[in-house]
Amino acid sequence: MTNNSGQADFGMVLSITSAAISITNVQPIVTLVASLVAIVSGILAIRFYWKAAKKMD
Repeated sequence: MTNNSGQADFGMVLSITSAAISITNVQPIVTLVASLVAIVSGILAIRFYWKAAKKMD
């Protein structure tokens, strides 16, 4: 039985590198989605408080 530790090490390095590249490629998309959610929630909050202030008058 032979030990394929060289192949296992290469596979591990390849997996870690692929995961790091995937994370860095996904981060701008996650940032964009989070920004859009924040903008929409801010607009809805302004709308809510605007209507609430109108009711008080």
